[in-house]
Amino acid sequence: MAETAWSVERPTAVATSASAPRHAALVRVTHWLTTLCFLALLVSGLELVVSHPRFYWGESGNVLTPALFSIPIPSSRATVPTGYGYVLPDQNGWSRALHFQAAWVLVLTGALYVIWGGVSGHFRKHLLPDASDRSLQAVSRALARHLRFARPAAEDAWSYNLVQRLTYCDQDHGSLSVTCRSGLVACGSRPKPTATKRALRSGVK
Repeated sequence: MAETAWSVERPTAVATSASAPRHAALVRVTHWLTTLCFLALLVSGLELVVSHPRFYWGESGNVLTPALFSIPIPSSRATVPTGYGYVLPDQNGWSRALHFQAAWVLVLTGALYVIWGGVSGHFRKHLLPDASDRSLQAVSRALARHLRFARPAAEDAWSYNLVQRLTYCDQDHGSLSVTCRSGLVACGSRPKPTATKRALRSGVK
């Protein structure tokens, strides 16, 4: 009885060098540090909100000034008017210290990554979209492929696609940088004296 031979077609493997990692060591280290800093900022930020669940608009704000909006949760301090008859455990001390330290580590890590990315050409070679992709039509096609969950080609699986490049550019030079700058401004700002304090300083009751 003759045996039937079955031929199985295998996808062509992308030629990659085993000695060359997909990401540089500095990229890996800075990304892990950014992840840890984000988790620290998230946890400590939630504790800060619990300490004072009121948000203000302007250069100053306290329990004696009207809030822009409030989160309907009990506070960890009895002096904060929340409408609840009890307070939560106060974790304001360590949360402020952790938030401040994690923010500075994030700023320094981002500065190191930006400097290295510019000097080594990482941004230009891996994150900046190609000239053929810098059009509304190319972005629309890339978004349509992602919404259809289309499987990328084998050669595209080893590099950032257009949507990933645009997302990383927004994170590196947009959202994250604005967040860091606003945090530094809030850290270095000093509230102006209120009318009552100015009056007391001048001797007027």
